Amino acid sequence: NYSGPGIGLPVSQTTRLDMIQRYSPRHRKESYSVGFNRSLTGGEGVGSDKMDGLNFTMQSNRFKQQTLEAEGSLERGTRSSSGLTRQSSLLKVHHTYRELAELTVDNNANLTSSSDNTEMSSTSFINREVNSTMFFQPPEAPYSVIGTARVNVSDVSAQQTSTRTRVANLNLSASYRPHEYITMSAGANVNVTNSERTQ
Repeated sequence: NYSGPGIGLPVSQTTRLDMIQRYSPRHRKESYSVGFNRSLTGGEGVGSDKMDGLNFTMQSNRFKQQTLEAEGSLERGTRSSSGLTRQSSLLKVHHTYRELAELTVDNNANLTSSSDNTEMSSTSFINREVNSTMFFQPPEAPYSVIGTARVNVSDVSAQQTSTRTRVANLNLSASYRPHEYITMSAGANVNVTNSERTQ
């Protein structure tokens, strides 16, 4: 596509290319996709910007009572006018297990990162997280149990200073209903946070 010129603005032109490939086996229990994109923007007196990106997705129901999903992306861009280079990435994984209506377990893992770099400065950010949730209730039983666990670690750096933060959470709750009009509940929660800064 082409844009410009606007009032008092130089002519600029943007070109974008997108490609994607999808695949699914004959049994239809899995699916995959991979994509690539490139964007170029430039014009007289405005410099040029370039952005490249890769991405993928997958989903699987191959195993009984389980699903697995994953997605990820990687982008890298440059700006000639400022000498800035920017890069970001993302990865997500989700797993689910279900045992009829009695037991459900959800597991997640996430990774995100980004960075900006020039000749004079640089900054970066990385975040990692793992969490899991479990729900249990036998058929026609008067009680149920829910438990969650989460661990998160993040790193931030700018110039010669970096900070790492760790967070852990654990929650457990249970409910019991001995009578139609009576419900008893109990729960416990643990949180731990730690932060370090270095120069």
